[in-house]
Amino acid sequence: EITWVTGVQTCALPISNPRGRREQDFENYLSIKDYSNAILLALSMDQPRRLLKLFTEVRLSASDEREALTGSLSVDAVLRTLAGADLRQLLSYVKDWNTVARTAEVAQGVLHAILRIHSAETVLAALDAKTEAPVEESEDEMDEDEPERKNKKGGKARKAPREVRAADVLGALVPYTERHLNRADKMVRESFIVEHLLGMMDSFEDE
Repeated sequence: EITWVTGVQTCALPISNPRGRREQDFENYLSIKDYSNAILLALSMDQPRRLLKLFTEVRLSASDEREALTGSLSVDAVLRTLAGADLRQLLSYVKDWNTVARTAEVAQGVLHAILRIHSAETVLAALDAKTEAPVEESEDEMDEDEPERKNKKGGKARKAPREVRAADVLGALVPYTERHLNRADKMVRESFIVEHLLGMMDSFEDE
């Protein structure tokens, strides 16, 4: 049974599925803004969509902590203490988010925070390190209609470690980041043109 506080009342819900319990734990951490446990849990479950949701919510509520790189000082603190394997995994998520215009802004924000918090040497060392321990299969990548696969000992099958290489991450981040910057620069230049045209129209009206 999982118990959590909604802010109005305490609710309890029996959850027999271990994965369901961990998902509920994540939602509970998110609701009480326990970003440290929420981020580490999302990374351990290999669920980039949930982590994207967290960073998006933090970014939207960033007005209270303007000095924070991510929008939250507590999230900054989590990024600062990430182990190499977790940092590598997060960067692989950022790489994927950065390829989509809808999520690129969040990706750029997280990337900026990582590069401000960690040195280039630390980031490259994390990317070049090899993953030794296997991780549980990501729910994002599982087919819900597919029966759970079993290993030889009868337990849940585990997928091979997520392979992340520095060349792959940087090779994907650089061109898409340049594309986003060019698009932003174009929008700024177009806004100046619109402002100039509006100024000319005002001058004609004055005459």
